Amino acid sequence: TVQLSPGSPSFAATDVTFLPAGAFAFIAGGPPDTVTAYATCTNGIALAPMTNTPQVIATPGLPSMLRPLPNGTQVLAMDPPGIDFLDLTTTPVGCPPTLQVSPTVSVNLSQGNFVPTQFIVSPDGLTAYIRTQNSGIILVFDIANKATSAIALTGNAIALQAALTPDGRFLYVGAEDVPPPVPPATSPAALGSVHVLDTTAGADVQQITFPQTPQPFCIGPGTPPLPPPSPVTYCYP
Repeated sequence: TVQLSPGSPSFAATDVTFLPAGAFAFIAGGPPDTVTAYATCTNGIALAPMTNTPQVIATPGLPSMLRPLPNGTQVLAMDPPGIDFLDLTTTPVGCPPTLQVSPTVSVNLSQGNFVPTQFIVSPDGLTAYIRTQNSGIILVFDIANKATSAIALTGNAIALQAALTPDGRFLYVGAEDVPPPVPPATSPAALGSVHVLDTTAGADVQQITFPQTPQPFCIGPGTPPLPPPSPVTYCYP
């Protein structure tokens, strides 16, 4: 357990991430809305070279998720309605190493207000996939070109959980294809499948279902909870 020095007494962290080299940790939180860089060898706030300025970066809103890019020169902050780019300059040697973070550049995803529930960056650092609350689409963000598109799930399904393959080619999305019945009804049972999204084609190319008898492969409580014999059959990749 490490005690860090936050930006204010009421500071509440929302996410933490590390650069690939491991020399720095980044913590999002507020108030005020910031991302703070820490040197992991001292657990102190990182300082800029020459000026020793603490690297506490103001953001337009309160970032909910942080994702470093594999090249170690940028951190992306999920900050609806956009994404904040934090550009980094560092030589991670010595203790503590120095770090310079450029002023935040924010890119609006043109989706209005949304609640992000997953933020996945591809292994090559070129694309980000964003799952949003109660939505049947996966947002696709071209990191280099700062452009947004989307992949829709077939059958008006609602995305519940996503996992990207190591080569970045396919996104497997557990989905709610048939919503739970409204209590006190217990039939039909809620049904789900795993949708296979081809990230190159930008399409939902396959839906994997599971046997429902004698017992569903995937069982969960659902929202609201459902009693047997009507289990929720959602599968999370």
